[in-house]
Amino acid sequence: MRFLRTASLFCALLALLSAPAFSSVMTFTDEASWSNATASFSAVSLTPGNYNTTTGIQIPGGPEFVGDCGGLACPGNYLEVQNGGMGPYMQWDTLGTYLTSAFLEITFSTPVTSVAFNLYGGGNQPYNVIVNHGASYSTTAAPAWPSGAFFGLTSTTDAPISVLDISLPSSDIGNAPAINNFDYGVILSAQQPPPDDGPQDTPEVCTLLMIGSGLFFVARLRRRTRPAAMPQAI
Repeated sequence: MRFLRTASLFCALLALLSAPAFSSVMTFTDEASWSNATASFSAVSLTPGNYNTTTGIQIPGGPEFVGDCGGLACPGNYLEVQNGGMGPYMQWDTLGTYLTSAFLEITFSTPVTSVAFNLYGGGNQPYNVIVNHGASYSTTAAPAWPSGAFFGLTSTTDAPISVLDISLPSSDIGNAPAINNFDYGVILSAQQPPPDDGPQDTPEVCTLLMIGSGLFFVARLRRRTRPAAMPQAI
């Protein structure tokens, strides 16, 4: 029985290793590479002003941007667009002693598969980007004002991007987070996941191993249940 259990575990591991791997999210730190992976995209146009509401900035037919925070000193929703040397940019709350979290949440009315933007004000620390309230990705270190850093990401059509949460790490106190040049769109067909050809065949070696294990187990069971020989009369 122990041998059969070991064989089963071995085959399960072998089947897992033989399955093709495909990552749904890819990140980019240079604009050229992201552009080469993107079929088409739209650029968000920003209008300077205060958008300190639960609806924030709403782009018709596009994403919604809302600034939010957490902690004792959280003032509520805060987001504003300012003009700078790099053009209009979005800025949300700066982390402090009693403001333990501050982030920009971006919700897409229609899920997308490609997103890019420039980061500012990170104090040479990377931003955290959470995709669909799940996996988190680190950007390159965002330099101090007025320099910026590019960040892009793509996802496959079977796992499109619906929501992004962008924030500085909790240790980055006093640096004002900001982004601009926000683009969103669709990836090239070459970036799509491979077609699903159905369940993978069990490797040949495992088929033989499982058959052999079964025969061995049956033989042992028959040997144990064979009736004892009757004593011969003298």
